[in-house]
Amino acid sequence: MATPEDEVREARSLIETAGLPYPSDLLLLNFVNGAHHRHLAARYVQRAFAAGEVELLVTNWTYIVDSSEVPPWVRPRLRGTDKS
Repeated sequence: MATPEDEVREARSLIETAGLPYPSDLLLLNFVNGAHHRHLAARYVQRAFAAGEVELLVTNWTYIVDSSEVPPWVRPRLRGTDKS
């Protein structure tokens, strides 16, 4: 049985190797890495990938980020990764 950290590593690997367009990969990595229960976020990502619903996952997470205040600890990372 996979440990919670194994689940997180697997989800991050899925995201990193999926070839998602910028900034989708960073949004999903932030979702997993910044979650209070990272292993649960990782399971959610893994299920979305298995069901072929990655675009929906990205859309939902983008909506959440856009409709809420971005915590101060996230702002510097988002500004520092701008590839435009």
